[in-house]
Amino acid sequence: KGMVETLKAELEARKKEKEREAVAAATPQPQPSVLPQRHQPTDEFDGVDGLSPRVSRALRTTGLSHHRRTFADQRIDSDAIRDASPSDLQELGLTQNEVLALKRLLTTAAAASPAPT
Repeated sequence: KGMVETLKAELEARKKEKEREAVAAATPQPQPSVLPQRHQPTDEFDGVDGLSPRVSRALRTTGLSHHRRTFADQRIDSDAIRDASPSDLQELGLTQNEVLALKRLLTTAAAASPAPT
């Protein structure tokens, strides 16, 4: 009887370990950024969703809010978006049209901003 109890306990422990491994495998892990590391982020990142207000606004304005988590996980600021090639942004899951819309918006916003003095 003692051996049966031991085997049952061992099987239960293995089952729980496999469940933990399955949960860990299903949990998304932060991915290293695919964007070039040419600069330090210059935008202020907020604590609410991990995005800078500028990037958050750009994603909302261009209808790309569904990419918020990716941009937050990668700590992508507006300079990174401007510096990134279209293929860099497409690697994050954006379509070519989404890349063009986002870059166009940020270029227009940068041109409209007063130059630093």
